[in-house]
Amino acid sequence: MLLRGDIYQVLDFADYHHDVFVVKHDYTPKNSTKFLGNAQHAYPKKNWSSFMLFNCWASACKRLTPEIVNEASGKYLHQFDWTNRVGELPGRFNHLVGEYGKNDDALVAHFTLGTPCFNGFENQDFADEWREELLRVNHADN
Repeated sequence: MLLRGDIYQVLDFADYHHDVFVVKHDYTPKNSTKFLGNAQHAYPKKNWSSFMLFNCWASACKRLTPEIVNEASGKYLHQFDWTNRVGELPGRFNHLVGEYGKNDDALVAHFTLGTPCFNGFENQDFADEWREELLRVNHADN
């Protein structure tokens, strides 16, 4: 993922009525395979859990202990079976690059198909920004 602005903006959407906040993608994968030829599975709430804001005061979140997270099924965690209080964030907080059209307002660019460092993904939306950020994090700046 590429953060393209101030992540603090996500807090404008937080409240105490929800346990977790996500972009509620209405998303069905376009292909039956994903990165490196792995099988692509379609399921409800696909990619919702790839960007989450937790309400750490909520009792449902407090029950997500390391043991639960390590032992629970993927369905339980990724389809939010642990709560019925999922709040919604605007799509710009988890823009699926290559799956949706370009969105210059995206705050979080999610390279769900593959990051620009991999063959075939070098020229996708936000690739130049991703490479610029890579240079910044790999070089000390006095």
